Amino acid sequence: SEGFSSDSDASDNEGPSGAKPEQAKPGKKSRDTHGLPISGTADLLSGPSAASKFDADLFDEDEDDHGGISVTGVHIRIQQRTARKSTTTLQGLPEQFDLKYMLKYFKKTFGCLGAVINDKTYGQVIQLGGDQRIKLRDFLVSEGIAEKRHIVVHGF
Repeated sequence: SEGFSSDSDASDNEGPSGAKPEQAKPGKKSRDTHGLPISGTADLLSGPSAASKFDADLFDEDEDDHGGISVTGVHIRIQQRTARKSTTTLQGLPEQFDLKYMLKYFKKTFGCLGAVINDKTYGQVIQLGGDQRIKLRDFLVSEGIAEKRHIVVHGF
């Protein structure tokens, strides 16, 4: 017996601690590394029929991007608070996008604080802590929400 047990209860799949490894459950949605499901622009819209609410003068449809919707006139600004602290604002996204869901994704992905602010002049604005200008621009371009030439990055 030399110190080895010959119990038939022990499985070959068990690790050194005796616990069985977890297996992926079938039918689960694919999620990004932070637990939020992002699979394109459709997830960022506020409702299932939101695509029908778009105004033609606010959006351009790109045929190269598989019929995706591209927003024009997006502004990303940075505002200095103190010598080392700053806030980044994202303005110009239409109301059809679920800004709270986008904010949740930004906060988890960028590791910062944030809020959705209602402004009288600019409408709803996403406000993030820190300098997130390049990350925001890259996200909007990679998801096909806006083209790089339609995004204006302000600051320093």
